[in-house]
Amino acid sequence: MSGRALTLHRVSTQDQHADGARAELRRACRNRGLPVVREIEETWSGADANRPGLVEVLRLARKRTYTHLVVWRIDRLFRTGAIDGLQTVQELRRCGVTIVVVGQGLELRPEREPQTELLLTLWVGFAEYERELIRERTRAGLRRAVANGAQLGRPRSAKRPAAADVRKLRRKKKSWAEVAELLDCNVMAARRAVGG
Repeated sequence: MSGRALTLHRVSTQDQHADGARAELRRACRNRGLPVVREIEETWSGADANRPGLVEVLRLARKRTYTHLVVWRIDRLFRTGAIDGLQTVQELRRCGVTIVVVGQGLELRPEREPQTELLLTLWVGFAEYERELIRERTRAGLRRAVANGAQLGRPRSAKRPAAADVRKLRRKKKSWAEVAELLDCNVMAARRAVGG
């Protein structure tokens, strides 16, 4: 098999490490006789279709810099939803790129094959499903945290201005930002002082 490979590995958080996947992607390229012309690693949400790594993958595909995109799993390429995911795959294919999904045993060639299309559709659906599960777990975790007394968002201002001072400045047509600055508090603390 001739060609040139670009490897893409994405992690969602700084806690995750790309070392194991990087070695597997390199091994997959070696086994296919593909020299690696570029390795892209990013820490970014797969739900963001405009993340820098994916934008670069598409830019280099349009320039015909590589013939094979090698990823560990389809959700490392995208998790933006079935339609966006399939559009990304189609754009790469239009550029003549074969997508090799090492961990799922998929090879998506530019020419379409019925069995591969079925598997692709299933894996894209699974990636979207996994994204929804992550959202659900996140919401449940936030609800649990609030129920256990955690306060979400920015910390409240330690300084609470007197309601009379806030009203006086507002009568003088001062903006909320100006009131907060003059009373050395944040805007929300000033608003809360007068119930607004």
